Amino acid sequence: MEMFRKLLTTSVLVFMFPGSQPPNSKSPTPDPKPSTLNPKPQNPNPKPEPPEPQTPNHKPQIRSPVQLACGFLLAFLFLILNLRLKPFADIRLEQMQIWALLSLCLTIFYGVNLFTDYKVAEFEGLKQPKSSWERTMVEYAVLGMQLSVAFLPLYTVRNRGTLNPQS
Repeated sequence: MEMFRKLLTTSVLVFMFPGSQPPNSKSPTPDPKPSTLNPKPQNPNPKPEPPEPQTPNHKPQIRSPVQLACGFLLAFLFLILNLRLKPFADIRLEQMQIWALLSLCLTIFYGVNLFTDYKVAEFEGLKQPKSSWERTMVEYAVLGMQLSVAFLPLYTVRNRGTLNPQS
């Protein structure tokens, strides 16, 4: 079921709703090789091309919230499926998977919220949303949830023994 979730998420989000490329990025094109039959004469004094303007701190943009909404719906769907079907034999593995999917759902939901904040700021003529202590607390809560997914297996092994009691 996990591999199906990854396949579905990848195919829907990457191929059906692709995000945008950073500005000034060019898709890689192969260098044309000169023909050996008609070699082009080399220009002894080539003119240097002007440098392209760089955006030093460019963040990838999402064209629409559809990509985030579909990601949230897929993560939530598989969270519900995991809760109903209980695909793992060991309850501890089941709990870790549920916690990871819950963390994924909340992180994507935070992404939808952040997208909305940036759109409201853009509408108000600002470059980025105003900072507040509530927003900072939510950012730390999301970070804490992400880190807890990494440390939950260590906590489980420490308090309850090995993850797989049959081995």
